[in-house]
Amino acid sequence: MKQLILTDIADAFADEPMKIGDRLQILGISKKESAEHFAKDLLETVVHGSSFLKFFQNNIDKLSFDDNVPAEGLPENYVNPYEDKQKTIDQRLSDLEMTAEDKLELFDQDTLDLLVSGQEFTDFLVSNKQKFLEKLGSLAMEEKTDAT
Repeated sequence: MKQLILTDIADAFADEPMKIGDRLQILGISKKESAEHFAKDLLETVVHGSSFLKFFQNNIDKLSFDDNVPAEGLPENYVNPYEDKQKTIDQRLSDLEMTAEDKLELFDQDTLDLLVSGQEFTDFLVSNKQKFLEKLGSLAMEEKTDAT
């Protein structure tokens, strides 16, 4: 089943005529899976959103939803920037893929050279969140300017 977004859910329950099978597909239920549980005539039936909601509620057990989205594996080169061993702030920011230029723009070299634990790094990020937010804002504005 695909990862749903709010617009998918809104589209599936929209109050306009649509086939039950099409509504189920919007919710990530394949035609094959739908055909295993419901007659073709039923899946071809055109209903409004309120009728589909009632159908959905009455048949939730047949739809066999898995409440858990399967986890994706981490990349092989993944490094946990919050691990508990001692590392410099510079190394941890690099683990978060922050560029050397951006790091030096925000912090002096003495700060970047500090050895910290994972929790200390988290505290560092929290205490400097305004700097990071301002940097993200300026990057967004640059991106917007470049796009126009």
